[in-house]
Amino acid sequence: MVPASPGARWQGTRQVGVSAVEKLPAAIEALLAVERAYNARPAHPLHRDGNPFALVLGKVSGGHYETVTALSATLRGSAYFAPGSGEIADVMAAMRAAVARLNTADPFLAAHPARLRFLHHDDGVAQPAALPFAAEVACALEAAGIAAVPCGGPFCCDIRHLVNQGGMPAAVFGPGSIGRAHRPDEFVPLAEYHAAIEGLIELLVRWCGILE
Repeated sequence: MVPASPGARWQGTRQVGVSAVEKLPAAIEALLAVERAYNARPAHPLHRDGNPFALVLGKVSGGHYETVTALSATLRGSAYFAPGSGEIADVMAAMRAAVARLNTADPFLAAHPARLRFLHHDDGVAQPAALPFAAEVACALEAAGIAAVPCGGPFCCDIRHLVNQGGMPAAVFGPGSIGRAHRPDEFVPLAEYHAAIEGLIELLVRWCGILE
């Protein structure tokens, strides 16, 4: 690829100046098609609400000047999926296949293929619906005045290491909303923060007991 200004974009009626930025919509659609395909499958029983697969394309970068075609463009994002959607290797393979189809369908990308890189990956976590520890957490929170029902969570956190690698039953609870996570204005209401402390105290007493 050679950078081209507007004056060098066309040779007669033949386009010779192609910007990598122009190819982003097709790449985005190829990845979103993977999300739609996974969400068409039956969800895991613990994933009660919403779709089990979530793809977020959160950052775009590319080019060096607005009047010259971009030699490269980069999409960065993440995908979370519930247990039952498939193993991590299957999800990665589906994304690779989508990018391969994109490259095959576009003559320019066939010569200058889009590349997919995974910077980090992990499997999802599945535990029994009647997990005793989760039930104990729910009871402790109820005693502290916080309504709680054990369920699957549509997000990623370190519980996967405790369960998958450590073989430890685990549950997640805390103040705030997953809807505010990672936003520029992310915050936790103080009332919820204080209530979570009371819930944790109740849980420690129930689960660990009191040293006389």
